[in-house]
Amino acid sequence: MALQHSAWGSSALFVGYVCRMSGSGVSLFEFDRSPAYRADMPPAATTGAARDRPVATDPTDVLRRATICLVGTSVIIGIIMIAFVDVRTDFISLSAVVETTAALLLASAALKRRGRLERLETCFGAQGMTWLAGFAGGVIALAGLRMQFPLRDESLYAIDHTLGLDGPTYVGWASHAPAMITQAVGGSYTSTLGILLLSITAQALLGARLEVWRATFCFTGTLVTTCLISIIVPAKGVALWVADDVLARLPEEAGRYFWRGFERFYSGKTPIIHLNSIDAVVSFPSFHFIMGMIVLFLWRDRVVAFGIAMVWFVLMVSGTVPLGGHYFVDLIGGFVVWSAWFWLSTRLAGSEGKGP
Repeated sequence: MALQHSAWGSSALFVGYVCRMSGSGVSLFEFDRSPAYRADMPPAATTGAARDRPVATDPTDVLRRATICLVGTSVIIGIIMIAFVDVRTDFISLSAVVETTAALLLASAALKRRGRLERLETCFGAQGMTWLAGFAGGVIALAGLRMQFPLRDESLYAIDHTLGLDGPTYVGWASHAPAMITQAVGGSYTSTLGILLLSITAQALLGARLEVWRATFCFTGTLVTTCLISIIVPAKGVALWVADDVLARLPEEAGRYFWRGFERFYSGKTPIIHLNSIDAVVSFPSFHFIMGMIVLFLWRDRVVAFGIAMVWFVLMVSGTVPLGGHYFVDLIGGFVVWSAWFWLSTRLAGSEGKGP
């Protein structure tokens, strides 16, 4: 029963949001990418021959609708997986996520319907989609471990060596770094999701609607892709190959912080998906690297902010191997996944720096 409540609760709030946002009667799937669109274009005529001509679509709206489709797909995949694999759900703990997401999406829908406070509408809508996508992605990744595909650590380690990259050696070098650097790297790594959400909020309030929805679209697409890939490429990470005395010089549980959750869902008996269990269990591809790229490109048109973001990005990426337990090939995989979705976003809505 808890499973049904959680699944139908997520579905209901999502369908309600789609209905409110599509209240104008325009199909959710009408992605007209006419180059004739301009932000100041007057409304199309509704009578005579003009009614028969195609109406140019706001590129921001194209990405918003595409994001809605992706989130809906992620929710459906998550529901199917928890219905058919050996897991249970704790609806009481998950209700906080559902209620927060519902509040954000309904606030966004209400603001859009009134045609006021556009920046807040963008902020609430993008945050709601991000929360729901993250929730669905976490469910997919955890439930996917129950399929128990063979661990791919040996293959990923071998690929690193083929590329001339040695994760354990790098971890050993990082373990001797000064405490101040270790703290800076650790803080940057653990704050990745928070930095992304803060960046989306800031850009929404600054009026960069196109880039906010591009970031949300890329987050949703890359997340579901990463989680699906991780089902067939499960791995515990480079810490498997690092000596205990080296790991002891790093922050507690560095490179191994997700092992307990990984083992519980990979080999445990009927694990329960609850709020605290939705955490990182993915090694390949690196979603931290993906989120870092999204943040960088979200700020690419603001020189000062981009410079700050680049410093944070370098610190964050330098911690993905020793602290996050990633292989170097995980970062390459993350870059490929991000590149594909960013390219798709430019095909759907162009590559202009700012939205209308």
